[in-house]
Amino acid sequence: MSTTTREEWEENSLFVRETLSPLSQHFLSFWPRCFFKNSDHSAKIFFHLFEMIKYIFLLFFLFS
Repeated sequence: MSTTTREEWEENSLFVRETLSPLSQHFLSFWPRCFFKNSDHSAKIFFHLFEMIKYIFLLFFLFS
């Protein structure tokens, strides 16, 4: 496992945030809300799950 400096970590996290945050917003806009009775609540749950996946990817990207 390689060690990363603070500057590398900030650069990587900025890259991941700039890349994945628009993706999560874009993906949510196409999420079929008609399948749920309470669409706003379901969209919030799905968005939080996607955010968790984003941070898992960030950790994997930093420590690989």
